Amino acid sequence: MKTTTTNSRRIFAALFLSFVTHLAFSQQHSAGVNIDSPNPNAVLHLVSPFDDQGLLIPKLTTGERDNLGLILAGKNDAAADNGIMVYDETEDAFYFWVTAVGWVKIAVDQTLANVLANSNDAGGNGIINVQDPVDPQDVATKNYVDNQADSDNQDLNNVLNENNSAGNQFISDLLDPLNPQDAATKNYVDSRPDADNQDLISVLSSGNDAGGNAIENVGPPVNPGDVATKNYVDSQAGQDLTSVLGISNDAGGFDIINVGDPTNPQDVATKNYVDSQPDADNQDLISVLTNGNDAGSNAIINVQDPTNPQDVATKNYVDGLAGTVSANSVNSGSIADGSIVNADINAAAAIDGTKINPNFGTQNVSTSGSITGGTLVGDGSGITNLTITSADITDGEIVDNDVSATAAIAGTKVTPNFGTQNISTSGSITGGTLVGDGSGI
Repeated sequence: MKTTTTNSRRIFAALFLSFVTHLAFSQQHSAGVNIDSPNPNAVLHLVSPFDDQGLLIPKLTTGERDNLGLILAGKNDAAADNGIMVYDETEDAFYFWVTAVGWVKIAVDQTLANVLANSNDAGGNGIINVQDPVDPQDVATKNYVDNQADSDNQDLNNVLNENNSAGNQFISDLLDPLNPQDAATKNYVDSRPDADNQDLISVLSSGNDAGGNAIENVGPPVNPGDVATKNYVDSQAGQDLTSVLGISNDAGGFDIINVGDPTNPQDVATKNYVDSQPDADNQDLISVLTNGNDAGSNAIINVQDPTNPQDVATKNYVDGLAGTVSANSVNSGSIADGSIVNADINAAAAIDGTKINPNFGTQNVSTSGSITGGTLVGDGSGITNLTITSADITDGEIVDNDVSATAAIAGTKVTPNFGTQNISTSGSITGGTLVGDGSGI
């Protein structure tokens, strides 16, 4: 057992000596690894002996990093943790901790387009060293604006007509307000008895417009209804325009800036594109209707009541007309002559035949009753179930063609002369005299 203890001590001593040979300390309280004289301005100076090593920062998933953030934010001396760095292996990104805002992502190779894709709010900071604009969509510089002919000729009314956003800049040297609609000064607000007694609920009850001012030092959101901080939003996976519009297409009154001029028919139109159209401000209603008369289910409002027959009717005009036609109130005088057509008459109308004035034209007449008239004109071919007596037949009117070939009229009903026809009978022929040569007998 003693021998084992001695060996363990020797091994520990050898390891410690090996570590110390690679770790050096300077009199300025600087530590170095693999360097004899660490930089006195650095607390820790690391050197890769063969130039093939690096510093490995602790790796955490996004969930683990968020949990660490909750721990850091809950500490009494949270400011002491400022600067803690981790590598988020879920996002493949470095983060460092700042107590006032939480985790801050270290951006790598960001272009201006990438920055604006996250936010186009400069936070009240100036953007400097920008060239004067050349194209209509370029950012305007102070030099460019100051050189415009009317740059010093605008009053406050003109300025506000262009835009009422102060761009996070102070408006100074105002007089205290007198009238209810006057702009309030800080002095006026601070002098009110309740100036320092309002909680957030009271403030929001008066109005939830921050007036372009930043709201700072907000804690990280925990519940779904909490206000989101910039740090929280920046830490979320990047959203493209399709994702944003999938949630809502309401810009909330904010400008959408730096949009390229449209190329395809469905592209968003820019102010520059619209202003450059020759008929942008010159279209009358005829021009609009020539392009299309479909209102797309939108109401057309503020139309005057019509005067001429072809004027558009308004709801007010229609509602003001006389009441609807009551039952049994339309007489012959109300119906224009010749306006009723066949389609207007119900198929089951059963109009009394006595109310029909001939001529029926080429239509068939069908009735279950009798037809009474002075004279029936026609060949009678369509008449059925009709009994005709001798008295109905004009003497001498029946001819050979009128008698059926199979009529078999009794011989007693025939009065000679038979003419040149042969007489054929299965009975006997009786007569006073047979005239002929008898060759056929």
